[in-house]
Amino acid sequence: MIKSSPFLQRMQESMGKAFAFVPLSPTQITALAPLFALLSFYFMFHRQMEFAIIAFAVAAVVDALDGAVARVRGQVSKKGAFFDGVCDRVVEFLAVLGLLAYGLSAFILAGEIWALFFVFFGTCMAAFVGAYASHRGVMPEKEAERLPAMFRRPERVLCIFFAMLVAIVSPIGATAIIALGAVLSLLTLAQKIVHVMVYVEQGGK
Repeated sequence: MIKSSPFLQRMQESMGKAFAFVPLSPTQITALAPLFALLSFYFMFHRQMEFAIIAFAVAAVVDALDGAVARVRGQVSKKGAFFDGVCDRVVEFLAVLGLLAYGLSAFILAGEIWALFFVFFGTCMAAFVGAYASHRGVMPEKEAERLPAMFRRPERVLCIFFAMLVAIVSPIGATAIIALGAVLSLLTLAQKIVHVMVYVEQGGK
């Protein structure tokens, strides 16, 4: 599930009510997202970016829909949240991998380097910091979930989407967008680490 602004949260709530009739459990809906992301990767691998963009957009909509339906039905659970988080990372990884397969040109650094930075600092480490802080007892789980982040998953998904659009006409432009996302992800990681360290230095206040 994509955590987003109040406006997008209201949209998700409306979507949840509209699609509550779907004969699938929230977990089954969640499982559709990586399947569409895999389809998007397939299309990028075969250089059919137009179809890849559609498949990725469906994956993003499904990602927003699962949690909305779960809340409307009163089926929110920790197991569902766990599975959703895992699927989120798979979706991002497949999308960036697809961009690499489609072709990213060098922009200051090789496109592969920027893609690696994007996945590591954004897709992986951004979520890891809060989870690890909670796991080690550095801060309560609720506090760890509220760590500030200037570049969150919704922004990363949009970044990937725009890179896919631009890749059709400019591989170097797509790389520049991914590079920007990688830099913002690194800054967000630093922001979270600093917040955790300050929290500890202040005695958990």
